[in-house]
Amino acid sequence: MSKLAKNDPRAKYEALERQFDKELDALSDANLLKEANEDGLNAAEIANEMRSNAIRLIAESKRKLLIQTRERMETARQISVKKDISRPTLDVMKDKLQRLFAQKPNLAVAFRQGKSQSDSDWAGLWDDLVEMGEIKEDDDDR
Repeated sequence: MSKLAKNDPRAKYEALERQFDKELDALSDANLLKEANEDGLNAAEIANEMRSNAIRLIAESKRKLLIQTRERMETARQISVKKDISRPTLDVMKDKLQRLFAQKPNLAVAFRQGKSQSDSDWAGLWDDLVEMGEIKEDDDDR
């Protein structure tokens, strides 16, 4: 329902629109096509044009999404490269991580199969703790 006052001229247009919608909905497909043909309209051409426009809009949307995704991936790659560059040596990381775990006993790490971690596991742990804020990249005390 319209929220316009009854004396608002736009309310009359909305009432007309609702009436036209009812009449249009009451027409059968055959009658609708017949009236369109009488008005010089070709339903097949209209359908093809609508289909082409829909395909074009979908393609544009997918291109935009692809561009946005590529930009996000490039940003993530740059951040990853930046993290790799700012990481200390493996021995320094291990030493700082062991001191951090000694200082903060509430932090814990599980080793695979109860053994040890690979170099990439240590680097990943370092990155995770930096991301969590437990390790400050510019803090040499840890």
